[in-house]
Formats: sequence, structure tokens, C-alpha cells
Amino acid sequence: MSAKKKPTKNVAKTKPEAEAQQALTEAELKEVNKQARPSIGKMMGVSLLASAIGGGALVGGIGAAIDTPQRADYEITDTADMEITNTFSTEVHNPDGVLSAEDEARMERDVERLEAPAVVEQLHYMVFEENDDNVNDTVEEYWGGLDFRSS
Repeated sequence: MSAKKKPTKNVAKTKPEAEAQQALTEAELKEVNKQARPSIGKMMGVSLLASAIGGGALVGGIGAAIDTPQRADYEITDTADMEITNTFSTEVHNPDGVLSAEDEARMERDVERLEAPAVVEQLHYMVFEENDDNVNDTVEEYWGGLDFRSS
């Protein structure tokens, strides 16, 4: 006796058409990939935004950790330094002999009419026959690197 085989039903084919998977066209696949991957611009924007937020938090934290300056710490309390005086030593430096003895004496005599803050202790007149384009260079060469304030 020959046995007849019963035909088997393909279960996959019996699903309703709405549930059946459909293959994407190539254009649809590109669109899905495009939406799933952020652009370089978006990544850069998010990075900059995160950096700005982190930097703001850092600055805010440092600002909160540092004490606010107090006005009393910066007030001028010693008014004696601001007094006006004309009692300071005077020296005329005339290395090239440009001034006569009378000119030097007149300059030292006229100093008595000058008024300066009390912190001024010395006044130096420097007269050169010739000087560099930058007068400070001439003064440094004359003093030879010495500190004229200590004389």
C-alpha cells in the first residue's frame, strides 16, 4: 500500500499580508541609515555645547571658591605718602659738560619751587650732548647698569 503524504502547510505564508516583512528599496535603506547616524555638524554642535556647559560650571566653581575682595583691603590708609613736599635731594648729571656751572646752580635753586609727593626722595637731572632714539637706552648706558635710586 502506498502511503500518501499529507501536504504540509507553510506557516510563514499563512500570516496576513500586513504582518509580512517587505524588503526595503535601496533609496529607503539609505534614508534609514541617514536618520540613524548623526551628521558631523550635529556632533560638533553637541561637543561645543557640552564644552560650554562644562566651562561654565568650572568658572562658576572657581568663582564660588574664591572670596570676594573687601574694600578695606584696598583703601589708601596712609595719607602721609600723599602729602606734598619740596624737601628732596637734587643732583644734576652733566657728563658731557653741556651745562655751565651757573646753569647747574640755577637748576638746583629752581628745584625749591617744585612740589612733589612725599614719597619722592631724590630728583636727578640728566643732560646729554647726544642721545639714542630711545632716551632710556642713553640713561642705562650712562649709569652702566647701576641703580641710580640708591645713590
